[in-house]
Amino acid sequence: MDRFYFTSFSCSIASLALLIECQHVFEPVRLQMTAEGAGEESFAALSPLRQVPVLHAGATVVRETGAIFEYLSLQHRGSACFARTADERIAALHWIGFLGGTVHPLFRLLFRPDRFIGNEEQDQGSARAQTRQYLLRVLVVIESHLAQRDWVLDRRTAIDFYLFVFTRWVGLLRIPLSPALKDFHHRVESLPAMQLALAIESR
Repeated sequence: MDRFYFTSFSCSIASLALLIECQHVFEPVRLQMTAEGAGEESFAALSPLRQVPVLHAGATVVRETGAIFEYLSLQHRGSACFARTADERIAALHWIGFLGGTVHPLFRLLFRPDRFIGNEEQDQGSARAQTRQYLLRVLVVIESHLAQRDWVLDRRTAIDFYLFVFTRWVGLLRIPLSPALKDFHHRVESLPAMQLALAIESR
């Protein structure tokens, strides 16, 4: 059976919800997050930097949210969660790149600045302040996109699970969500797959 490695309150929740949505058969394995990374040192055999999510599927080890999405799209071609047309695929890849390459790194600096700029409190405070300001600009862009739509694309897809990660993290930072982002967050949170993913995460 495939094994899915995750930690609580991480970006893993997106892949966990998608696994459930696709009715993929898997065993969830929750790891503890430490200063050195997720799980014990042995986890580095699957993920050299001990990062999650990781899907261990037989001889295949799939790391990173975008790669897990792609793997599942190939395993479950009939699922409505994935792109049906070339235009949808391009749009989905745009959002995977944007969320993974632009949005996610901002939270790394806000949650763990020591990994990038050391332990000086003054340096960390300055980095957090600048990063927070840029995050607010990014949220405005996302909010504008969602102002007249329910989902990231023209219909509900896996990308909505990924954006949920960041609307959730905004709450951890006590940054107020705009009405559009708040409504989006609650829509995704109420989906059966996400409800089950959250329940698995909290066990």
